[in-house]
Amino acid sequence: MRDVVVTQDEGHRQSNGAKRFAVEVANRGGDAVSGIHLMCGYNFRTVRPVDTDVIVEVGHGNCLLIDGGSIAPGGTVSFGYTSYVRYDMTLLATTYDGGSS
Repeated sequence: MRDVVVTQDEGHRQSNGAKRFAVEVANRGGDAVSGIHLMCGYNFRTVRPVDTDVIVEVGHGNCLLIDGGSIAPGGTVSFGYTSYVRYDMTLLATTYDGGSS
């Protein structure tokens, strides 16, 4: 799982007091990865809807990226969310060609 890097930047506060956050998930390894699950807080809620084609909560604190699809070596997936709280967005699980990590 060390080949998948999750970064998050905090943007400016919105007029309603919420902040905009930008998240990037990068595959720094030599194999494609799929089935990427991120820890996304116990109850991932946003002020503005997120693109469910990119990230969706599948259980408490468990968000699935790109419907379980793959990220090629060197590839990235980015998404943003607006919230009053920052979710830690850490990697829970991923699958590499030939096995799980």
